[in-house]
Amino acid sequence: MGGTTLIHRAPAMKLSEFIIAAQEHQKRRDRFVLIVLASFMTALCALAWAARWYGAFLRAKFGAGAVTGLLGPLPLLVVAVGLIFWMRKWVQQLNRAYGLVCPACGKDLAMAHHVVIASKCCPHCGQRVIEEDAARA
Repeated sequence: MGGTTLIHRAPAMKLSEFIIAAQEHQKRRDRFVLIVLASFMTALCALAWAARWYGAFLRAKFGAGAVTGLLGPLPLLVVAVGLIFWMRKWVQQLNRAYGLVCPACGKDLAMAHHVVIASKCCPHCGQRVIEEDAARA
């Protein structure tokens, strides 16, 4: 029979804590996206520089059609897919580090933080994830 996954339920965050965490998360994520874009552009420039050698290698090994076929853009595709997987993993870790994951269902709250702030509930499972601050109550 299938086992059930136990999800650790952390106490709900205070509204002010969630807002600060969401703002800090946004800043770090924006910096990270710029770094990834710069890395991709650097890789693109490096591939353009190596294209002459790579094109000659492909023509010698596989024939003239290989350069314009799948093998020509293959290095760029490998770099792009690698960056996408790395970026996705890093964003998941960033979400956990800032506590922007629902304690009930484990899904990301960062992308819908405005909805979470307004409703104080997870947009995925509906569980309450934010407590009112004592000063606001």
